[in-house]
Amino acid sequence: MAGNPPTLRNGSMGPYVQLLQTALNVVPSAYTYLSLDGIFGPLTDKRVREFQAWTELVIDGVVGPNTWGMLESLAGALDEIQRTARLRQEIVNKALDEYRLYGQGIHAKKAGEADPNSQRPFRAGHERLWTYFQIAAPNTFNEEPVTHLHKAGKLEPCAHWCGIFALFCHIQAKVPDLGRWKIGSGISSVRGFRGTTTPTTGDVGFANNGFEHHVVIERSYLAPDGSMLFDTIEGNSGADSCITHNYKQPESRFATYFTAF
Repeated sequence: MAGNPPTLRNGSMGPYVQLLQTALNVVPSAYTYLSLDGIFGPLTDKRVREFQAWTELVIDGVVGPNTWGMLESLAGALDEIQRTARLRQEIVNKALDEYRLYGQGIHAKKAGEADPNSQRPFRAGHERLWTYFQIAAPNTFNEEPVTHLHKAGKLEPCAHWCGIFALFCHIQAKVPDLGRWKIGSGISSVRGFRGTTTPTTGDVGFANNGFEHHVVIERSYLAPDGSMLFDTIEGNSGADSCITHNYKQPESRFATYFTAF
């Protein structure tokens, strides 16, 4: 975002507020993570005043040239912060595109049409499902167990593909310098990902309560009790192993989070 950002204060709205929130989220804070909603409300005001106190600026809650300058020196160039925010949103856009275009067509535990060569049933949506494997895990999995249904209601011997779907969305969004999926490992072992304690748009939530599962985080925000909630897009989700779009998922569902930024 070239040029000088405008002065912001409580009540301001728009993309520069979202940029401010993005920058504040990468500096230390005793407060909860900010939702990137573009609204300068009470929590954003608290975070601004906390940052001003920490950096020995005038504590007035007004984000003018001095506060912007200090944020830039500590959080990185504002252009880079904005570029990262765009990439994060593009990951979500790619995930939502898959949900809208294929979410009702991929049912990996249900039979689709019969394979004309073998008369064995394909998995419903097998062609798009195999695309995720080809792009996120090239030359790693065999096509046959991914595309053909072996037993109705069972995903196996197809690999669980929630993490592969999340990585696919990152690759399609052109996040740079990412590795590819490894058999037997989660997204934590993919080059370019690291753990994060401040998950937000475009990050990956990892659940491990009975079974391992990866989700793409669409949005993070606060519940009335102060805990985090997440809207998510999830591959290999639901009873039929589909793509689902879920709202207000509690933080208690997740063991940890990963980011490519």
